[in-house]
Amino acid sequence: MSTFAFIATWAFLENVAAKSGDAVQSVKEFGAKIVGLLWYKKMLLLLPAIFMDSVSHYFISTEFTKAFVSCQLGIEYNGWSIICFATGDVLGSMVNGRLVKYVGMGFLFFVASATDFACLFSMLFFHFSRETVEFFFLVPFFWGLADSVWAVQTTGAFP
Repeated sequence: MSTFAFIATWAFLENVAAKSGDAVQSVKEFGAKIVGLLWYKKMLLLLPAIFMDSVSHYFISTEFTKAFVSCQLGIEYNGWSIICFATGDVLGSMVNGRLVKYVGMGFLFFVASATDFACLFSMLFFHFSRETVEFFFLVPFFWGLADSVWAVQTTGAFP
């Protein structure tokens, strides 16, 4: 299927050549602009949030599925828990982009932090078993909601 998509794109997509303005740059100029962007104060403040979001993705996709889902429910439920995470991420992304106009970015970051801590504390203190199956799907869902705030709002805050 991907081979067909590649061939269709190659056959029907017309080549767009850069004519003037910002589109005509060398690789060296582009690299210099990217390196220069790293020294903006706003960018330096955003880098820890981006790092935390990346660590969050690592934790939910590896440690949570390995330590919680696989041990209690079996490896066949790993995909379902990640689907719940992705569903929360998508629904949250659709909602919080519009919600920020009414409640503000700071409040959304506070709610996302509180949700992340609630998920972490529930994993730490809640005694889960096969009888509490909803735990394995609700925690990734709410983690995805919080992750959508971090992803959308930090992306929107880029200079």
